[in-house]
Amino acid sequence: MKTLLTLFVLFFSSQSFAFLFGITSVENATCEDVEKEAKGQVLKNLFGAEFTILQVKNSKELSRTKDKLICLGDLKLDNGVESKLKMEVYEEDGQLWFKYEQETGYSINNNTVDEEYLVSRSTLKEKILNCKNIPNNNDRLLCFDEMSENIKTADAIMIPNIEKLFAENTLQIGYLGKPFYGCLIDIKYNEEQRDALTDEIVVPGSIYEVSIGDVENYLSAYIEDFASFSKNDKNAPKIGDCFAFILDYPITDQYMWGWANGWGKIYQGNDFVVDEEVNKIKPLLDEISVEKFLNDNVSYGTKKIKLTGIVTAINTRKNNFISEHFQLQLSSPSHENNSVNSYIVIAVYYAEKWQNNDVIKNRLKSIQIGDTITVSGFFSKELGATHGFNVIEIIDD
Repeated sequence: MKTLLTLFVLFFSSQSFAFLFGITSVENATCEDVEKEAKGQVLKNLFGAEFTILQVKNSKELSRTKDKLICLGDLKLDNGVESKLKMEVYEEDGQLWFKYEQETGYSINNNTVDEEYLVSRSTLKEKILNCKNIPNNNDRLLCFDEMSENIKTADAIMIPNIEKLFAENTLQIGYLGKPFYGCLIDIKYNEEQRDALTDEIVVPGSIYEVSIGDVENYLSAYIEDFASFSKNDKNAPKIGDCFAFILDYPITDQYMWGWANGWGKIYQGNDFVVDEEVNKIKPLLDEISVEKFLNDNVSYGTKKIKLTGIVTAINTRKNNFISEHFQLQLSSPSHENNSVNSYIVIAVYYAEKWQNNDVIKNRLKSIQIGDTITVSGFFSKELGATHGFNVIEIIDD
């Protein structure tokens, strides 16, 4: 039988141990189970101050493996502090361990909450949440009235949660000027470098990539603000920390890579409210222009459609690495392409469909740069382009 131990950790905390009952395995544990176990536990920090967990709610799963479950929930302590609590259940040496860690960005010291270096929070969001949590209806309405008098809501912007973007079948995430909000579920560090004689660390391992989202859908990116942090830095971001991000260019779901290779920074613009409401997915049309395709920002998957765009490049060269084909670059008049081809469609017409047909060959030869053309086919990640389109037929009016 496995023994279940608990490890209570706060920012700069000491450790204490106790037995937990109710959770018998990582595999069968849920975040609701974990937050129930947290209620009533007494936590002690480095200074010896003790805090009782009054409530943990709204817990969500950040990641799960065979041996570890990580959850993040809203924390309320007996000293009046409200924050986030990262909770882990993991198996090690035949035992089950339970670990609590207050979200990075806050430290507990008596009855105060001090913000640390890396913070990307919306003051407007915090005020709204505080008002929403007031049980008395009149007091809650008064809170909203006072809030509206003291803040400039016209200066605030709505920033979508990354889970919302995934749920809405979003084509691309990270348009310039389009920040998104999300929590870290993985952090990767460069290997540290040590002195060959003394074994002292001469170059600490720094963060080169983080994964943002949840265990089912996540985006991986290099975040400039994180690059200077080493694993042992007390101010370094940790799994479960949430920020608003802005990317230098949009990325999409790529063949074999997924939502990867983003490059960006923490959003430091106007005050914001996190938009978590999932809207109804826009209907997938049977006929669409490249411009509308990019403006709607909805993935069409492999649905067969007719696609119209402006020809901005033609490639008829043979390639020894892929099947012989005729390639068109289809663009939109209102989207300027960049180095990662985020605002064009690469339409590939494989030779097997036209090589023995002189009529089609002549039609292909007649296509010129600047022509507006319609093709029938479907989008395919396997083509290796950001927006690769497998052409079945050239459509003539």
